[in-house]
Amino acid sequence: MKSIKSKILIIEHNSANMELIHKELEKSKISYTSKIVQTKKEYILALQTFKPDIILSNYSFPAFDGPAAFKIKEKLSPHTPFIYVSESIGEEIAVECIKNGVSDFILKESLTTSLALKLNRALKKANVYKLDAKTKQAETKRILELGQNEAKFRAIFENSIDGILLLLKNGEILAANPALCKILKKTEQEIIGEGIFRFAGIVDPKFKLFLEEHQNKEKTKGEFILVRKDGNTFPAEISSIVFEDFYGEKRTSIVIRDITLRKKAEKALNESKKKYRTIVEMSQEGIWLTDENKKTTFVNKKMAEILEYSPEEMMGKEILFFMDEEGKNITSELILKKRKGQTNQRQHKYISKSGKEIWANVVENPFMDKTGISKGRMTMVTDITERKKNKEKLEQLNEELAFQNEEKENRAAELITTNKELLKTNSELDRFVYSVSHDLRSPLTSILGLISFIEEESAETDTLEHIEMIRNSINRLDEFIKNILSYSRNNRTGLDVVPIPILKTITEIVNSLGSMKEAENIHFEIDIKEQHPFYSDQLRINTLLENLVSNALKYHKTNQKDSFIKITGHTDDEKLMLSIADNGIGIAAENHDKIFDMFFRLSGNKNGTGIGLYIVKETIQILKGSIRVNSKEGEGSTFNITLKNLKP
Repeated sequence: MKSIKSKILIIEHNSANMELIHKELEKSKISYTSKIVQTKKEYILALQTFKPDIILSNYSFPAFDGPAAFKIKEKLSPHTPFIYVSESIGEEIAVECIKNGVSDFILKESLTTSLALKLNRALKKANVYKLDAKTKQAETKRILELGQNEAKFRAIFENSIDGILLLLKNGEILAANPALCKILKKTEQEIIGEGIFRFAGIVDPKFKLFLEEHQNKEKTKGEFILVRKDGNTFPAEISSIVFEDFYGEKRTSIVIRDITLRKKAEKALNESKKKYRTIVEMSQEGIWLTDENKKTTFVNKKMAEILEYSPEEMMGKEILFFMDEEGKNITSELILKKRKGQTNQRQHKYISKSGKEIWANVVENPFMDKTGISKGRMTMVTDITERKKNKEKLEQLNEELAFQNEEKENRAAELITTNKELLKTNSELDRFVYSVSHDLRSPLTSILGLISFIEEESAETDTLEHIEMIRNSINRLDEFIKNILSYSRNNRTGLDVVPIPILKTITEIVNSLGSMKEAENIHFEIDIKEQHPFYSDQLRINTLLENLVSNALKYHKTNQKDSFIKITGHTDDEKLMLSIADNGIGIAAENHDKIFDMFFRLSGNKNGTGIGLYIVKETIQILKGSIRVNSKEGEGSTFNITLKNLKP
């Protein structure tokens, strides 16, 4: 066993004296480790970190002195022995020092004969003191802890909002806390007088089993109907545990919790879930939920009906199960594109249970957790099989008609006819997009209403988190549909040229978007110089400005304190020059040209629809203008727009 080394702190400035002390310590065969200090700062630090068992100090030296060192020791480490190793200082001074608590004196000329003896004597005396002090400290600590535990128990017992009973091993009630008296509307003496076997009028035979289980396991829980003093009953959760008190005696603590409100909330939640299920099942759109492994976790009645399965048959199956080989390959490619930021709305072919091809409009939205990781998807499915067949028949008829006309008419007539057909098809497609977009928003509005209904009635954290995910997904889908409507309206209507107050228009748009959540803590700077009246299409000007400003809001840095959006510009007789700049997340150089493509989204972006900037570019072209982007990833973006002044 290793011997414990004594830690000796030496206060000395003279190297010869230091060497002499170390030499004598080595000769004494004392097991020690030492530290030498020469200044007050070094001495205080050594007391706090080295924590010496004994201190050897010269009485006086240039940078410091012994009496000052002793006073500091008394303050910071009063029980550490302190010995002067010095020249003769006079009998009176020595006596006074001993009275004040100095352990001993060693004259330098007698180091050889007295150092080891006096050092060992001082260390033994200090060790005896430390041992007595530790014993007293341990006893004091035990008594203090006992008092603290008693105080904690009393505080919990008296202030708990749950009822608490304390029982002896034989079942005799020792005490009932104020909360239990309030719950049962009885005094403590009335509760004690009832005894545990007639407690609160419990007649449920399971209570006897509860008590037996408590005796066997010493810890149990159950729900029972209790009776108050006024005869009213209420549901309660009762749990018990056996513990040992300070004296080793076994005691039982029984906690009684009134769960009336919880039972009411559970009933309301179940009713809410039933209403939600009814609405989902009555929906005329297929609703399909899958997990992160693409396995089916829920389908409504309409979705099962579209594919000719029962909901139970579809549960647990991967989405690829309902596709042919071609569909599986296309879906695998689409999944890869989605990871690169592509859109998640498309037409898709499924194979029904009977083997029929089912064509559907599919809109997918991910369920994202707080870290941005997808936990599954919600898919809205609209059966367009008949519509697609009719469209194919119409296209076939048009092709036949075009072929017949090609045989009968000359080349010029063919071109005119073909042009008319194309214009007609485009017009029909525009109307189709406009009509479908309106039809899609109707079920979305219904679902949002349902979500609000559930939020008002539910108190479960998990339910509210899932509802928030659904709301975010539906809002993104609604934004996409509104962009489709803007695109359709942009292509369908002609220019309506009017004088436009640019500053007023921009200010109104900024104010309207300022209520967005993303606009919090973003500083707007607007500097517009209207040197000449500017003429253009007011609706289209609003569309492109709203898209650009809302994009700047969406893609700012969430943790940045100095986020800003600067809108500057001026008009002259020929054109309007506008610049919209921000210090948001920026755009990588390789994506500068791609961002104006339809349905292109930046990788990792879960908020955009991929159509906003496409509409901006289309609108600017209609208004006879141009747009350029200057951006660096992580440093912000600037969009420079030039629009022709369409003055009459």
